[in-house]
Amino acid sequence: MARDTDFFAYVGSKALRKDLSGQAWPVYTDFEVERTGGDVFIYAPPRHRPLGAGRAFGIGGSPQDENLERPYAPLRDTPDLFLRFAGLARKKVASTEAALEVMIEWAKIYGVLGTRGECYWDAPRPDYPLKRRESLRAFSAAVREAASCLELYRAATLLDDYAAEAVLDRYEADGKTLREKKEWAAVFAGDIVGDHVYEGCYPQLLRTVEGEKNSKARHWYDKRTVGFAQGWGFRSLLGAMYLQMMLYMTGGGEWKPCKRPGCYGRVTYVSPEKEEGRKHQTHSNKEFCSLACKQWWSDNYGNSKKAKRKRERS
Repeated sequence: MARDTDFFAYVGSKALRKDLSGQAWPVYTDFEVERTGGDVFIYAPPRHRPLGAGRAFGIGGSPQDENLERPYAPLRDTPDLFLRFAGLARKKVASTEAALEVMIEWAKIYGVLGTRGECYWDAPRPDYPLKRRESLRAFSAAVREAASCLELYRAATLLDDYAAEAVLDRYEADGKTLREKKEWAAVFAGDIVGDHVYEGCYPQLLRTVEGEKNSKARHWYDKRTVGFAQGWGFRSLLGAMYLQMMLYMTGGGEWKPCKRPGCYGRVTYVSPEKEEGRKHQTHSNKEFCSLACKQWWSDNYGNSKKAKRKRERS
């Protein structure tokens, strides 16, 4: 788990520049609870007090919402948020009230998920924006799906065949052999992540300027454009979290992590056109960032007598 947390942060820092991943998501202080039709909804009511001397305006010139605890940038500030969300599935929740406490605690720290599902058609306050409301039924389903997605992806990439098969059998993975079951798990997890990223995220073309940290600039024309870069935007907090999972699965771009446990080296693929003077294209099945890592893997997991004796001793 600790290695996953580190790697989520690592690929996030590699794929998302801090100045291009600052889209904010709101976190509110207080929520009101309403129960209806076998579901429980929470709402963050706006609290606009009359303006007095020295009181601030919010965005757009309206009075500041005093129920707004803080806006934060989930992609930049909490790169392992998907892991934290999926980890909620490990909590022992024995009642609806206990599940409601878990959801409210999450909302007060990270915000609501901000998604529109079937549950929202029955919401008693349909005029509330998605950033201010949450359904317990939808939240619980999202936690279970995230946990299943993460567990199946891990099983698909596990080196320990016994542990992988135990997980895959529990999910009744399709396939006759372990290789087929792992393939099913990889496809299943990939489809979940792909669907959420398609639905909840979008690429952005962002302007990069000279002297980005120059606080003296007051207008857009006070800075000089030096280029453009791709960033990511998201329509919901759930979409942002699945974007983190996508970066985890892809290694943050056109590369993948080294296969050696504990190594965060990048395995890249270079074609002759991309690197002048290179005679051969990197093989697409390359798995290690260096010969040292490849040798380590051979000594610990290979078919040599030395590796087999090492595994027997452990």
